[in-house]
Amino acid sequence: MKETRKLTVTAVKARREENPNRKLRVHLFCDAKWAEELTDKDYRQVLRNTLPDVFARFLWRPMPERLTWSRKAGCSCGCSPGFVGSRGCWDGYTIYADVK
Repeated sequence: MKETRKLTVTAVKARREENPNRKLRVHLFCDAKWAEELTDKDYRQVLRNTLPDVFARFLWRPMPERLTWSRKAGCSCGCSPGFVGSRGCWDGYTIYADVK
């Protein structure tokens, strides 16, 4: 069954990276106790359901067409999972969002 719950976005910060050709990265930091009980697949779906609320904070740019989950979105060791965006107007940005 597809997970339909959403998290509440409490804070969002966008940072312009030094490399303007780097694809968009989105890191969501979750503080919801019920999320710990979900499987990895359901947890990713809950995070994905929350993405439109994250991008609603940035009225000056549309949400990317495609966001793919990656265990290695932040670095090659896998310590900072997140979503990687398709090429477009968000290239060179990293978004950090606190959700609960």
